[in-house]
Amino acid sequence: MENKEENKLLLESFLNRTFFKDFSRIGREPLFDNLELMLSPKCNLTCSYCYYNHQNGFGRQLNPLDISKKENLLKNTDILLDYFKKNNMVPGKIDIFSGEPLNNDYTYEIINKCIDFYSDFDKKGSISIPSNMSFLRQNRRIDEIRKLKAKGQKHNVPVGVSASVDGLYMDSVNRQVGYAKNQSKFYNDNFYDRLFTFAKNVGCGFHPMVYHNNIEKWIDNFNWFQQNFKKYDLPWWNIYLLEVRNDGWTKKSIKEYIKFYKYVLNFAFKMVGSRDKFIKAFIFNGVKEYESINKMNMFNNIGKIGRGIGCSMQTTMFVRMGDLSVSSCHRQSYDVFNGFKFVENNGEIVDIEPMNLEYYMATISTDRRNWPYCERCLLKDICMSGCLGAQYETTGDSFTPIQSVCLLEHGKVRAQIEFLCKNNMFVDFLGYLPEEQAKSFEVFYKMLKKEKV
Repeated sequence: MENKEENKLLLESFLNRTFFKDFSRIGREPLFDNLELMLSPKCNLTCSYCYYNHQNGFGRQLNPLDISKKENLLKNTDILLDYFKKNNMVPGKIDIFSGEPLNNDYTYEIINKCIDFYSDFDKKGSISIPSNMSFLRQNRRIDEIRKLKAKGQKHNVPVGVSASVDGLYMDSVNRQVGYAKNQSKFYNDNFYDRLFTFAKNVGCGFHPMVYHNNIEKWIDNFNWFQQNFKKYDLPWWNIYLLEVRNDGWTKKSIKEYIKFYKYVLNFAFKMVGSRDKFIKAFIFNGVKEYESINKMNMFNNIGKIGRGIGCSMQTTMFVRMGDLSVSSCHRQSYDVFNGFKFVENNGEIVDIEPMNLEYYMATISTDRRNWPYCERCLLKDICMSGCLGAQYETTGDSFTPIQSVCLLEHGKVRAQIEFLCKNNMFVDFLGYLPEEQAKSFEVFYKMLKKEKV
């Protein structure tokens, strides 16, 4: 048997045991349950940390412009959803991923197609769209989103928009508009009023990126978010802080990050109001008598997961809609890394063809604790881990961590321990952790004590 035939059998076996089985809801609580539709790298912003942007990122390599055309995206959406429908497969969630999706008419058509797809099944799912929210400058776009959400609600299909906006002190520095000479005219009071009004009246969460550039302004920026949450009657925890795991972190910027991180923890502790509730409801998302409070991604390095890496890479099927190729994630959708492809003929999928299946299977099955440099690291059980795409771009090897990002993770754990000890929560915190994680925190704590002697 030739290698190509062996790979074909391996791929079929893998899909039938994972994504296809869980999309069909057969026999267990689904794990491989998400589908991401990658549309286009085109974006009106040139964010300094963005890898997907077609202007200053790697977007042209990750999702070539010659395939991500409107006609391809619409046609292939129909073909893929029809394939799932014929095979009675229903992903639990569909993510729409693009440079900026909601400035394009075809995205609204694709979201409509996804709602229609779900409405034909008793088993429903949800649809999520991260956006830089620049569509808010067009009233017709706001109306279109309202209609989509109303249509989704009618069919019991939640449609959510997530605001990729960094805030007043960050946007004009790290998320500049490609064509605007004066960034303050783009990021003005009217835009932010529309943003928070939309969040209040239509609904969306915020997921700003915490980047090393301008990190010293993040405390002011966080306070600005909280002032607006209060002004527009939004929950104080309606924010999901995402550290940028690109290279470039320095001792100075990590020191500022630790300062900011502890500031946010102290703020949350004050808002929660009690030590016991903070541990059980905030850190561990609801234990016994307390309901869960959104921990704002502040403790994303703890807890048990049923896979080897904390992000959604190992539970999501990432499909590049321009050519129906499937990759490990949107940051690894380089042609050389694509794992397999849905083969289309006369408007329907007729086969599934392996591509770089070896790399795909390696990423799907990888455990970050076994990466080079990680297997003997003190933090391997309490680390969010690096991003494989960023690691490839920086080191040339997807499984070799970026040293400056490792320093960032050490800074986070340090901040957590110092905060917990200061507020007499460290011992109780350890009691809720798995043994290996508790041990890592204990050893790190002892090292910090020696450092202060």
